[in-house]
Amino acid sequence: MSGPICPECSCPHLVVDPDEDWNAGNGRCKLCGWEGKFDPNLRRTLRPEHHSRCAQKLEAKEAGKLFFLKIYVEEGADKTKAMSPVTKLLDISSYSSKGNFIMLEREERPTEELMAEIEACDGIEKVAVF
Repeated sequence: MSGPICPECSCPHLVVDPDEDWNAGNGRCKLCGWEGKFDPNLRRTLRPEHHSRCAQKLEAKEAGKLFFLKIYVEEGADKTKAMSPVTKLLDISSYSSKGNFIMLEREERPTEELMAEIEACDGIEKVAVF
C-alpha cells in the first residue's frame, strides 16, 4: 500500500477535516497528534510490517494504552543538555528528536505533576501529550 505518511511518526494515519479538500494538504495524524500541511501527492510505499506496527500503535492509542509525549525545547537551547534531567525523570536512555521537540512513546499517560517537573527543567519550553 502507498499513501501520504505523517512527517513525525511515519505512520499512514493522516486525516483531513471533513470540510477540507484532501488535495489542500491540511491534516492531522490520528496517532501522534501532528497537525500541519502535507503533500497529498507525495506517496510512500510502506512494507506490510510497517503498516502492521502502525495499526498496532493506533489500536493501543485508541485503547488508552499508548501516549505520545512531546517535549518542546526552547529555541537556542542545547537539546542534549535540556534533556539530561528529563531522561532521569522518565528513566529512559534514548529518545527521538524531531525539529524543536523530542517525541516519546509511553504506555501510560504522564501525571500532571510529572509534566510540571519536566517543564521546570532548564531549556524545556512545554510538554504536550497526545
